[in-house]
Amino acid sequence: MSMYVNGRRTAPVIGVGQGTPIEVDEELSKVSENPVQNKAITEKFEQFEESVSDRFESLGSEIDEHFATLEQSIDDRFDELGSELDERFQEVYDTIDALGSEVDEKFQEVYDTIEALGSEVDEHFERVEASVEDLDERKVNKADFLTLLDAYELWYGVESSESSEEEPVPFVLKVTDIPETLLDDAECVVEGNVVTLKTDKICKVGYEDVDGYVALEAVKNEDGSHSFTVPEGIEEVFVVMKGDANLDGNITMEDANMMLASIHGGEPLTGLNFFAADINNNGVIVDSDAIVISIMASKDSGIDW
Repeated sequence: MSMYVNGRRTAPVIGVGQGTPIEVDEELSKVSENPVQNKAITEKFEQFEESVSDRFESLGSEIDEHFATLEQSIDDRFDELGSELDERFQEVYDTIDALGSEVDEKFQEVYDTIEALGSEVDEHFERVEASVEDLDERKVNKADFLTLLDAYELWYGVESSESSEEEPVPFVLKVTDIPETLLDDAECVVEGNVVTLKTDKICKVGYEDVDGYVALEAVKNEDGSHSFTVPEGIEEVFVVMKGDANLDGNITMEDANMMLASIHGGEPLTGLNFFAADINNNGVIVDSDAIVISIMASKDSGIDW
């Protein structure tokens, strides 16, 4: 027997006095319209909870495996990078060693050249001296005699026995190429063959001969000035600031950059620019020289005369 409530069919109920049972499903169904046992619903919820729990455990295991794989991948990549860095550092060390060897060879070449030049100069002096000492024993005419004697006077600064009827022109040493930045605060005094500079800026004084530019030794005086003695026969000297590679009269980072470029394959410094950049007067320019100039430019630190 079926019952209708508000026009809707309900599950059979036991009629009073009739004994008709109500149909109750033991399992969940999508088509049945009968009521469901509490037991069936409870079992379904338990199955659902167990399924969710199993899925979470499965996901946890998968996540752990994924993180383990990721961690191993990261460790392997760091190992690879470490190996690459070690190889790169080794290349840098090898390059530095190679450069050191090249610098040593270059210094050796410079020293050998200086020794060779020194030997040639000594031999030349010996030849001139021998020629002069041999004048009395050789038969030469007056012109030849004066020629050899003038050569002796040129090298040794002795007075010729033949005096000129004309009055000799007084010797006046010329000082050229003084940076304009020194003209206002520097005092330059020339007495005979001695040049004296009174300035707080570190300068170099030198001259040019057939072999290139030669730096004169600076001697500090009691008043803080510095004097430079010019060799006999030199009539003109020049003044530059130490480290002023671009010869603009100032020490700036541009000077340091020019020195680094010249060292590492850029435009080479030559002539007076190289002379000014050679702060140690050793005939070479290295990275440490450029670093000193960069420090001077940023902190106004001084270097030795």
